[in-house]
Amino acid sequence: MNRTILFACASSLALMGCTSDPLRPRPSHTLTRSIDPMISATPVPSRFREEADEPTPSGMIDNPTTPDGFVRLALYRSPELERAYQQWAALRERVVQVGALPDPRLSVGFFANEVETRVGAQQARIGITQQFPWAGKRRAAEDAAAAEARSAWVRYTAIERSITRRVITTLYRLHELDGTIGITRESLNLLVSFEDSIRARYRVGSGSHPDLVRVQVELGMLDDQLISLESSRAVLVAQLNAILDRPHDTAVASIAELPVPTFDTTLGTLIERAANTNPSLIALGERVRAEQSRTEIARYAGKPEFGVGVETILTNDAINPNISESGDDPLILSFNLNIPIWRDKYDAQVRESIATRL
Repeated sequence: MNRTILFACASSLALMGCTSDPLRPRPSHTLTRSIDPMISATPVPSRFREEADEPTPSGMIDNPTTPDGFVRLALYRSPELERAYQQWAALRERVVQVGALPDPRLSVGFFANEVETRVGAQQARIGITQQFPWAGKRRAAEDAAAAEARSAWVRYTAIERSITRRVITTLYRLHELDGTIGITRESLNLLVSFEDSIRARYRVGSGSHPDLVRVQVELGMLDDQLISLESSRAVLVAQLNAILDRPHDTAVASIAELPVPTFDTTLGTLIERAANTNPSLIALGERVRAEQSRTEIARYAGKPEFGVGVETILTNDAINPNISESGDDPLILSFNLNIPIWRDKYDAQVRESIATRL
């Protein structure tokens, strides 16, 4: 059993990108400490998405017979993996939202009583204003949202690898158990033949009764062992079907052969690679980056925001048409600036962000 667990763990490492093992289900996004927040890699197919028109995509079968097929089916049917994907998809869309400028404001006003001027009566005024946050605030908001998106993608990848590891580990245990069951059945058949031989010799007086009893006891022990092994196989099959989101009693055929992964690298290299690609560490690092960006956002909240506007006043023609500039609509450029003088609340926001990060 220890050898089986070792093979299973080694295969899981191979599936996680340490080698180009044939068990690897599909090309996946490389997990590193610098990840594109928009993530150009295509996630694994899922039956929960709107684009999944068919119950099972082409190239995938409901009753796989290879490790690759089992892994692909488990990923395709996993609601946990799909939930992680949708969480990342939602956070990815937030990057564009927080980095956008606020909507411009259009203002329209009508004079209840027309204002008579030298160039004509003023009837209405129309203006538009655009607010601009302090330089760097939008960038900090984008950085925070991007870090959250990267963290969500790492969680998605971690779940994908966890499902892969569980499937492969169960398959290796099932493969070993099937081998043990096969050997036990062969031993049982040999012992039955041996019992028939001893029984025949005993009938003609050339065999001893203790030998016959001893063989029958061994037969009973092997039979009990076979029943126990088959019960253990049913448990493993139920565990595998649970991962595949299938009925627990769905039959799983024996896999003829499972590849044994090999590694041509040193233990130190594997440890370094694990430290640099550990999903938990990377996700925590991205969350720290997000909180650092939120601290910057809190600091920028205490900076002024300014706005630029343009306005025109609709003016009728003057009573005296000979007046120059008669009926011309004046154009007004405006600037506004908010003054964040209540510093206590802004300082409190910064302290809150730092405390949350720590």
